[in-house]
Amino acid sequence: MKEREVITTALVNTGFETEKPQVLVPLNLARALSLWPPPNNAYLIELGTAGGPIREYVVPSSVQITVVTDDRETRDVVCDAVISHIEEEVIINDKLS
Repeated sequence: MKEREVITTALVNTGFETEKPQVLVPLNLARALSLWPPPNNAYLIELGTAGGPIREYVVPSSVQITVVTDDRETRDVVCDAVISHIEEEVIINDKLS
């Protein structure tokens, strides 16, 4: 698979809690990263949201995240991509922030 790089803004410290590093990506970004349609190693999970439970695909260890601010840059972290059909913004889980 060809590696792709995308620079985007993301929400952090949102209460998005998981056991390991994950990033929620909108469907259009998943397409840009060649994660949609979901690859063979993707699996479905049920997530609790304010609007009720939803089912989304997780693509394990599929993205490498670096957080860049005005005055610093973090180390790279490999994490799962959670592909959202509803959310329009990238959300970094609390394990990464």
